[in-house]
Amino acid sequence: MDDPTKADFFLQYPNGTIYSEDIVFGRQWFWNHTNEQASDYFVSSLVESLRGSETDCTFTDDTRGLPAEHPAVMARIGMGPAQLSALQRATARSYDKLMAALAAAGKWDWQAFKTTAPFSAKTCASWMDTYCAPERQKDMMIMSSGADNASIAAFLITRPPVGFMGARADAAAWSLQPGEPKGTCTKEAAGRYSRQWSNGVARLDCRAFTSELPFPAAAQPAVGK
Repeated sequence: MDDPTKADFFLQYPNGTIYSEDIVFGRQWFWNHTNEQASDYFVSSLVESLRGSETDCTFTDDTRGLPAEHPAVMARIGMGPAQLSALQRATARSYDKLMAALAAAGKWDWQAFKTTAPFSAKTCASWMDTYCAPERQKDMMIMSSGADNASIAAFLITRPPVGFMGARADAAAWSLQPGEPKGTCTKEAAGRYSRQWSNGVARLDCRAFTSELPFPAAAQPAVGK
């Protein structure tokens, strides 16, 4: 960040000095995403920091760029509305590139996760129609619901390659081992959905709010006396 040959990677004062702020952790700089080289380096450096690592996910802050949390920057460096708008558009493009590059490397960004709408017996069919759509496989899912078997079936049938389900872990179905997905969601009939897994087929009938989870259970550790 102090390399003068990389000055254009960051926002600057009108005289060309790199703008930075003193914070509790040291100094903070601001990326100039309108510079394509800076944008590419921003993306590649984050991806490379995770490559070959046991860390799967990174976290990015202020993903929309200025003025989030830093409303005084524009006035301090003489940035006008048109320049700010261009920077915000470029920042959004950089984050789009970052998400694609992380996914290609088998990594992801926490901000990319999308929390689903609430799932219940009342919303079952409309929820499944929404998340059964093929384009949803490009998303990163967080499904928050109860620990009932219907919710678990809904998650298994619709979940994209990277997905989490938040619920109490006290349902027997949590010990089931579906294996690997062998396809995506299939709508068999109105209100009925299924998905093939290597260890069986998960099914959900929204009309009766019943599910089929014909998977083997994980072996439970023996309890000594």
